[in-house]
Parts: sequence; C-alpha cells; structure tokens
Amino acid sequence: MNCKLFLAMLLWACWPAHVSAQRALPLEKVVDIPLPGSATRFDYQNLDGESRRLYIAHLGANRLTVFDTKERRVVSEVDGLANVHGVIAVPELHRIYATATGTNELAVIDDETLRILFRVPAGDYPNGLAYDPKDSKIYISNNKGGKESVIDAKTNKALPPVQIGGGGGNTQYDPESSHIFVTIHVVNDLVEIDPRVDRVVGRYHLTGVESCHSLLIDSTHGLAFVSCGGPAPKLVSFDLKAKKQTGLYPIGARPDVLAFDGDLGRLYVSSESGTVSVFDEEDGKLKKVGEAYLAPDAHSVAVDQKTHLVYFPLENLNGRPLLRIMKPSDILRKQHTSSQPLRLIKTIPLPGVQGRIDHLAVDVAGQRLFVCALGNNTLEVIDLKSGERIRSVSGLREPQGVRYLPESNTIVVANRADGIVTFFDGTTYAPVKTVRFSGDADNVRYDAANKRVYVGYGEGSLGVLSDSGERLGDIPLGAHPESFQLDSTAGRIYVNVPTRHEIAVADVSNLKVIARWPVSVASSNYPMALDEADHRLFVMTRRPPHLLVYDTETGKLVANINADGDSDDVFYDAQRRRVYASFGEGSVIVYGLASEDRYQVVARIPTVVGARTAFFSPELGQLFVAVPHRTNPTAEIRIFQAGQ
Repeated sequence: MNCKLFLAMLLWACWPAHVSAQRALPLEKVVDIPLPGSATRFDYQNLDGESRRLYIAHLGANRLTVFDTKERRVVSEVDGLANVHGVIAVPELHRIYATATGTNELAVIDDETLRILFRVPAGDYPNGLAYDPKDSKIYISNNKGGKESVIDAKTNKALPPVQIGGGGGNTQYDPESSHIFVTIHVVNDLVEIDPRVDRVVGRYHLTGVESCHSLLIDSTHGLAFVSCGGPAPKLVSFDLKAKKQTGLYPIGARPDVLAFDGDLGRLYVSSESGTVSVFDEEDGKLKKVGEAYLAPDAHSVAVDQKTHLVYFPLENLNGRPLLRIMKPSDILRKQHTSSQPLRLIKTIPLPGVQGRIDHLAVDVAGQRLFVCALGNNTLEVIDLKSGERIRSVSGLREPQGVRYLPESNTIVVANRADGIVTFFDGTTYAPVKTVRFSGDADNVRYDAANKRVYVGYGEGSLGVLSDSGERLGDIPLGAHPESFQLDSTAGRIYVNVPTRHEIAVADVSNLKVIARWPVSVASSNYPMALDEADHRLFVMTRRPPHLLVYDTETGKLVANINADGDSDDVFYDAQRRRVYASFGEGSVIVYGLASEDRYQVVARIPTVVGARTAFFSPELGQLFVAVPHRTNPTAEIRIFQAGQ
C-alpha cells in the first residue's frame, strides 16, 4: 500500500468524532462572560421574555444561576438545589420551577425575591419539566420509575402521576393541542398526555433511532423534534397533526438540549461531545446549515426569540465556567430573504408633543390621520399627502379613543380624565356636541350601517350613542372594558374585560351581554381584532405576552402564539390574511396563517420602547405606529406599507 495513502487512512480513522463532519456554524461569538461557582456541569436553561432573565441550572454547583440578558451580568444565584436539572419560568404566576434530582423534588421559587417557597416531591430522578397554562399544572419527566409527575401549580401539591411505560427523557407542552408530550428514552417512544384526564392518549414509536431523550415542540408548524443518541445519533422530526415521523437527520455525538428560534425558523442541537448542529426549517422539512465543534461539553443551549442571541453555558474553559453568547452570522441574509410584509415608507415628526400617545384613526378620503396625544392633552391632525401636521386640537383631558365618521365629517374623541366624549366638526375642528360619561372614556367604535357610536367607559359599560351624539343606552359589563370589536354579521360586540379575565359577548339588538368567554391561559387581555368572515377573534394578552385566537361561533380557544411585551393594539388584514400587533417593548409583529388555525410569526420589526399604539387602514394598506417622545428624540408617526 502507498505510504501516503496509509497515513491518510490512519489519520482519518483516528480523527475525533466531533470533527468528522465539520461544516462551519452560522454563528459568531459576541462575548464570553465568566460565571460564578465551580467548573462543573450545567443542564437546562430557560429565558423569561418579560424580565429578560436567563435561568441556568448549574447542576454540579447545586444552584440556579440568574443572568440578566440586558445588562449581561449574573444578578443572583439560588442555592440549595441538589443536582438541579430542569428549570422553567412562569411569569403570570411569578414563579420559577426547578427540578432537584438530588432530593427528588420540585423547587417552587418566587421570581421577585428568588426565595424557595415550596419543595414538592417529584418522583424518581425528576428531570425536564413543562407548564400547562390551561390547567395550571407542572409536568415533570422522571428518568426512572416509568411515571410522569404532576404538580398542581395553584396549591403546590403533588397530584397522582401518569404511568408512561418507561423512563421519561424530556417533557414539552403543545399550546396547539393543549397536550403534554414526553420522550421515553429506552423504548424510543413519544407519549402524548391529555391534561384534562392525566392519561396517555397516544404513543408513537420512533424508528431508526435509539437512546432518545431531548424534545422540542414547534407548535406553529405542528412539529416535534427529538434528539436521539447511540452510535449513529440522529434528530427525529415528527408531525404532531398527522402523528407520524417525517424525517431523520444526523447530528453530533451524545446529543442533549434543543433550542428553536421561531422568527428565523432555526433549530439548534447541542451535544455532550461539544458539537453543535444547526438546521433551518422550511416547509416542514429541515436543512442542515452548519455543524461543528464549539467547546467541551457544549450540551446546553437557549435562544432569545427577540434578539436571536444564542446562549451556551460552558462548564470548564481554562479552569472556570463561562456563558458564551453568540449571534447568527447570517441574520441579515435570513431577514433579507424572508418575506417583508411591512416596509417603512415615511416618518412624520410631531415636535412638541410630550408624553404618552394613545389610539389613532384615519380619514381615508381626506387623507388625514388623527392621533390622541394623551400626555399632551391634544388631538394631532396629520395630512398624509404632505406628511405634515396641520392642526393640534387643544383643550382635551387625556384623550384616549378616536373615530372618524365619514358620512357627517365628524371626529369623535373620548377623554380619560373627565369621561367626556366630544364630537368635532371635521372641517373647522370646533366641538359640536359633548357627552359626559362617569369617567375613563376609552375606546370608540362606529357602526356605520346602524349609525351608532360605542364608547367603553368607567367601571364597566359600553355607552351607545347616535352618530350625532344622543344617548341611546348602555351595555353593562361589570368592569372596565378595553378593546372591543363589532361583528355586523352576527349582530354582536366582543369586549375584552381584563379584570374579570373574560371576553364579554353582547347582543346589539337588546344591548345585553349574552355570553362570557373565560380567558384562562393568560391575563391582561387588552387589544382585540376580528376576522369576521372566518369567525376568528384575535386577543393580545400581556401576562404572559400571547396572541390568543378564539372561534366566535363556539367561544373556544383555537390557537395560542407567543408575543412581545406591553401590547396595546392589534389589527387583522383580511386582504393579506395577516395580523399586525404593536408592542410597547419596542416592536411590531406580523403573524401569518400557516394553515387552518396555525399562525406563525412572519416578521418582527423593531420600533422604539413605548411605541405601543398603532392603526391599520385596510383601504390604504398602511400601518401607522405612534412613537412617543420618551426614548426617541421627538414624537413621530411611522408609516408602514403592507406588502403582498
């Protein structure tokens, strides 16, 4: 045999497994941040999008590390967690849950004081965990004993466990089906649990793999991903709707934690061997876009859905632990090649406008935009053709809601401070009628067919006015109404009543509430939009931030999608079948309909902190976003054109 050939074969045979299929990672290092504690093993992580905290299970140090992703520093540690494995934050309960395998317990931690409040027995070797918001339960996979532990999150008491037929690998909640899924690592099954009865309702065997452990669910596309080890490690893709395995993909040796960036459609697979595999999801299939050795024991990964930053806690680099923060190196290409449903076409400054800006309305024919400058006590009038402010109507007291009535050229403005609703002449801007409500006059809607104006006000009613401002009646609700929508086909009004945790349904003919739909999976339901044709109601919540979709024919929740913080306006674009939502956290999210009742984030557009209100004009195909003079040099209106 040729000596050079022999040497080449020898080198190939001896080459480390993690280098055997090197392909550059689409990641670049941002910074390495030293972590406290011993140079010992880390396990799962969880990022709380509201507090911007990353919780890292430092298994070898028996503690939970709390990392502030904004300030990029460790802000606290929670000790007394023997062999801590899994961790999950539940902002709406102000709780953090962590599994302590050393004592077979679930630790219940207050997310403000970071004190351990309860320790609950959690089975034999509790590991991964998931929260079911609908039933307020915590599900915990046990590596031993063949049971899935169940904890009541309201009482912090253990409930009867679910027999799953083997050691559990990891547990995930699917908001689409409201079911729990668990991997069974020895028999390589994926088990489905119905939380309403706490019983296994489906068992799906995964073929061509062994030692399956970690699990991640992409509910938007109805897919589950399972990492499996053995001599030929593979990633399994599984269709949750069809209940079948759809793909096998080679990955690094001894795979562990998975993380998914929903906006970019990117899946990260970490491994004990230090190899990281990266896939892009396209049309339900995965395409490997990178795989390479990152660092020793790089087996835990988390991704920030807003910033796209990727976090790898590394237990021992040069004798000390650190957190490696990375970013996608191809993010500009990814964002450029993705669809651009909204394009910024104009920015109109509003110099001198101070404080908070509330709701907006548009005069389509006259090309005017009306802006409630609540903190400035004015109504700002903008000429959309010239891109200039043409009037500032003063003398208002914290204007919140506004509507334009084109038939009579009338502008209706609702004021929070004194509860007065003023009808203005649309040409002279002089007040022609005032109506006093008990207080906090807020959202305004106009029913053009019946020439009625509806105003949410006070401690709990919708006031009903004629288009000339005469009082016609009230619809009592029991608490202050936030956003509401008119369904002309059904003759109904849907009203968000956040303090009652419900959506009130009123009949427009008799002005009475005929149904109350509970909002149980989240709270603080403020904005609302309606797809009247397809009978879908879109409700944004703030704690936690979600987009909830209800069937208006049944009142049932049919979809639950993650959102950003501090939402205050949401709109449905019937022509393009999209949902636009504005967030005070500093973004606009565009949601698209992937398939029946499956919505996905199409785009997330950065704005400015405090830019929480907006208005979408279907006639103009434009979204107007109000930017207050807060962190921005001056108040302004940003105009986005909707693309096809």
